[in-house]
Amino acid sequence: MNLHKKQVILRMLTTALTVLIVGFIFFQSLKPATESSSASGRVVALLNSITTALGLGQPFSQPFVRTCAHFTEFAVLSISTLAMLRTYSVKHKQGVLISTISTLIVAVCDECIQIFSDGRTFQLKDICVDFLGGISGCLLLLLILYIISKRKSRKS
Repeated sequence: MNLHKKQVILRMLTTALTVLIVGFIFFQSLKPATESSSASGRVVALLNSITTALGLGQPFSQPFVRTCAHFTEFAVLSISTLAMLRTYSVKHKQGVLISTISTLIVAVCDECIQIFSDGRTFQLKDICVDFLGGISGCLLLLLILYIISKRKSRKS
């Protein structure tokens, strides 16, 4: 397969992945509070059963798990967005800026969607957590790319 075909395939895959992640985030926001709370309660119960079996007690709470979920969703979104932008040959600085701003826009839209979901509300704290997750995702991907480039230059 030639380079052009590989690049087109990578563009399609990373774009589709980014759209799917945004769709997943928005789908979660459309759930009523009772359903969302029930789902996070199941995750808390699973994590606490694992830590209890390991003799570590039950350290996880629903607010902690929900905050971690927000952070992780937006870190993954940011990584996917930045990876997608790289397939379109966007430079590092512009890619980070676009990824960060788009993550913030998705976070605000996500909270606005929750206004219309039964029992859910707009939370500025969630936007902050989402945005920090997005920034962390960008930084993580840049660190990984830096390490890879350093290893490649050592081999040369």
